[in-house]
Amino acid sequence: MTNQKQRVFSGIRPTGEIHLGNFLGSVNQWSELQNNYDCVFAVVDYHAITTTFESKELPKAIIETSKWIIASGVDQQKSLIILQSQIPEHTELAWILNCLTPLGELERMTQFKEKREQETAKSGIMAGLLNYPVLMASDILLYQTDLVPVGEDQVQHIELARDIAKRFNNRFGKVFTIPNYQLSKNARVMSLKNPTEKMSKTGDQGILLSDSAKEIERKIMGATTDTIASDQMSAGVKNLCNILQTVSPRTYSQMLEKYQKKTLQYLELKKVLAKELISYLLPIQKKYHQISDDQALEIFEKSRARAQSLAQKTLSRAKKTIGVL
Repeated sequence: MTNQKQRVFSGIRPTGEIHLGNFLGSVNQWSELQNNYDCVFAVVDYHAITTTFESKELPKAIIETSKWIIASGVDQQKSLIILQSQIPEHTELAWILNCLTPLGELERMTQFKEKREQETAKSGIMAGLLNYPVLMASDILLYQTDLVPVGEDQVQHIELARDIAKRFNNRFGKVFTIPNYQLSKNARVMSLKNPTEKMSKTGDQGILLSDSAKEIERKIMGATTDTIASDQMSAGVKNLCNILQTVSPRTYSQMLEKYQKKTLQYLELKKVLAKELISYLLPIQKKYHQISDDQALEIFEKSRARAQSLAQKTLSRAKKTIGVL
């Protein structure tokens, strides 16, 4: 009988400054996961180039993302923290999996349909956007991952990764662990102005981790609450409550009790949320500013050798199994 921990893989795209939705949906949970699992956390920079990007901004985004990961409490003594592009096995396995994935399955991906419309208006649709889920499957399967923590919008991608792994194993013999997914314990954070849409970095739609206390307060106070009269909690109020529940569960319970008694003023809710969110982010922001660019890049180098050893082992088995010498 073995006491070996299950392996977790999770990644984040370096697409500029991290907003609160990205952070609460993934990175802030990594420090807790590393205490119970064997974790591989990745800055997935090849995923960042599947949509329109600026080559001059990408290095800066990678460094900033690394800093926020460290500042959030992820410990490189407990977890592997990798930069996807430094492990070439990711893309090599992705090519093999691409050759075994039906085109129709990729075209049915909900996120592809959504991003296709956005990218068409910019520079057209690139093949990388269509193949994004296969590279994601490669990221996961390469490390024999048992569990992938995701938000609801990523479940379809994990299901595809499972299908790809099963198809490969059934055809060639067992190589890949079939991963399961675990939904984020935090509710999805929506736009402050349009609470039926995902939070973004545009204008006052979202809160950036680097926002000052004054800026956070201004954005929260300007957030949408009720749009129409209703006995149901509106999307805007629910969004603010969801954020509060994550950053201060005790205060959330107090506000929820007032809401249920119909004594909660939305102005009070906003003021309380702004105060609690500022308090929650302050130590993370302080730590972020103490990390140099060199330190941010060093964490990748320290994890690279062990991560590549794991990746090479899986890739070698996959190549041998399909008949590549």
